Amino acid sequence: MRETGGQGVSINIVLGDLDEFFLDRFSNYLNEKSNTFNVGVFTSKDSLHNYVNDKNNTIDILILTTSFIDESITKRNIPVIGIWSESSQNAIDGFTSFNKFQKASNLVESILMTYAEKTGCFESVVKGHKSVKIICIYSPVGGCGKTTLSIALSSAFIQNGANVFYLNWEKLNSTIGIIPHAPHGSLSEVFLALKTKGANVGLKILANRYQDPSSRIFFINALSVW
Repeated sequence: MRETGGQGVSINIVLGDLDEFFLDRFSNYLNEKSNTFNVGVFTSKDSLHNYVNDKNNTIDILILTTSFIDESITKRNIPVIGIWSESSQNAIDGFTSFNKFQKASNLVESILMTYAEKTGCFESVVKGHKSVKIICIYSPVGGCGKTTLSIALSSAFIQNGANVFYLNWEKLNSTIGIIPHAPHGSLSEVFLALKTKGANVGLKILANRYQDPSSRIFFINALSVW
């Protein structure tokens, strides 16, 4: 077992896998790109179980290969217990599946989203930014250039180093003619959360947002009909 981490650590994550090369690369990524995690890495099943069974060790997230699973793992009150998967066929009831063969940034976001959903710790996913600005563009007239102006402003802000989250609330909109349809996500999911008592709308927005790799604009697929 190896422990790594730095200042600003708030989430204790334990990773277990026989693939030492993968664990090295992923744990290094966590340490270099994020100060969110305190990382523990295990390539031995016995060592991992000894660590998990020690109640003095705080574990917020445990992700391990299927060969490391046994009954003692489920006895600990760990918010997120997941398994490494290589496809949807690796899903196991009672465990969250994390595909290890994807971009590291996407994997981290998936882990954080799952943790936020399980614990309600919204701050673990998004840190507040005091400099956030909201710009609204409105006109009752169709085809007057609202979408074109919105996307142009978004692109200009991005070129100046800002992050942009674009939302189109029109019943009929031409967004898809400028930025492509996202492969996942829909405003209908957000609206459903708004109408559902106890739903975390912020998390639902994050789960449905997508960043266009070309324009770098964050957005959610607009509805064609409300």
